[in-house]
Amino acid sequence: MIIVQTPAAFTLVWTVPTSVSHGQAFTATVAVHNSGQADASAVAPTSLVTSGAAGSSCTGPSPDSADLSAGSSQDFVYDCTAGSTSGLLVLSAGATGTDVNSSATV
Repeated sequence: MIIVQTPAAFTLVWTVPTSVSHGQAFTATVAVHNSGQADASAVAPTSLVTSGAAGSSCTGPSPDSADLSAGSSQDFVYDCTAGSTSGLLVLSAGATGTDVNSSATV
């Protein structure tokens, strides 16, 4: 008997402060959830893109990658600093990993 599973698939949810001051350090966390039935290995956020609020920067994530069983989530944390320009700061990233059943890139 062979169990046929849906492939690993990722959804992301960001947690960030609603406002920060110029030059203030803050933490941005992205939770990556494996919504598929197959486990995933070496899951990592793609390169973080920042836009708006010039001069803002982030380092990370921590951890660099993680293995996610079906239905589980992992938090990836970025350490950020707000720039000296007021405005809306937008952070965006995706996630990539390997489906352990098929070895396909997710």
